[in-house]
Amino acid sequence: MSAGGDAAYHRAMARSFSWKQGLVHAMIPLAVVLVVGGLVSVLGLVASPYRFGKQVGNLVVLPMLAAFGLSCLAQLGRRRLAGGLGLALLLALVLAVVALARAGR
Repeated sequence: MSAGGDAAYHRAMARSFSWKQGLVHAMIPLAVVLVVGGLVSVLGLVASPYRFGKQVGNLVVLPMLAAFGLSCLAQLGRRRLAGGLGLALLLALVLAVVALARAGR
């Protein structure tokens, strides 16, 4: 293979998408919500932990889909964009859980 062919092959391989890795990345918001929600409930910051848990459970679906999309971006070569959006998503997720806790007091 020529030098130009090798470079094109490596670029193509670097931009392939793995569903398995995408699904693993989609589990990150779930873990964040479970940990933050659990801490908020254990610390007694909510009046009704059951109701708070149901609200947080409804909240987690959209961030999981967003994380899967961010994984797609990162795997297809848009890592900086995916990283910046990922940090914004993580901050928004934590703020949403805390806001739900404050509303439940």
